[in-house]
Amino acid sequence: MFAWREAEGQEPRCAPVCMACGYASKLKSDAVSTEAIYQASLKQKALQYFRGSLVGNKDMLKRTFDDYHAKNAEGLQAKQTAMKFCENVLKGEQPHFIMTGNVGAGKTHLAMASLNEIMTKSNYDKRVLAISYSELLESLKFAMGNDAARKQLMANLMQDIKTADVLLLDDLGAELGHENNRVSATDWNIKTVTEILDARASKATIFTTNLTGKQVGTAYGKRVISRLLQGSDGYVAAFNETKDHRATA
Repeated sequence: MFAWREAEGQEPRCAPVCMACGYASKLKSDAVSTEAIYQASLKQKALQYFRGSLVGNKDMLKRTFDDYHAKNAEGLQAKQTAMKFCENVLKGEQPHFIMTGNVGAGKTHLAMASLNEIMTKSNYDKRVLAISYSELLESLKFAMGNDAARKQLMANLMQDIKTADVLLLDDLGAELGHENNRVSATDWNIKTVTEILDARASKATIFTTNLTGKQVGTAYGKRVISRLLQGSDGYVAAFNETKDHRATA
């Protein structure tokens, strides 16, 4: 075994090396193996975190850009905006990406594809999470009558919503319903969405909604729409002409 002769008090440069048996090669091999184990663990944790998303249809978590097929210019433009969002988030930017428009136009598909793209392209270093806003409200309402459930929900799910590297808040406004094209939110609803938006002010977030910008402002107020639009310049996609593809699928 050969070792550097260190000066007194100096840290060793490396472990002793046997020039005959390739001890140095073994150390390198062990390091590579350790890194592989670490990366596998990182991937598993990222996937498990994503699978904990609060959505009605878990199959939507599998959506990618490869299986998104634009039906028209709106869809193509939205996909390009989504890909730009992903690219810049991976560079360290923290924008808000907003998709509005008709039911079934493909907003959620593109949003889920964006989450998968960011998670995989970051080598599973980014934690991504999808939340159906209407399902979140239902969970919060249920927890109000159960102290243990409320504490667990606030400690886990709400904490994840606020700290995820990239969050999808899906179908904002679906909980309101429509009556003569007028929508309104309760004070509790507004307080909940405001709390989320405040926490996500400087974090990459995707929002989808079937409401128009005017309807969002009417339903939730100027403060909410101001926070929603913060950092969204260049990251807004509207589906005004695209029909519900599910109706003819």
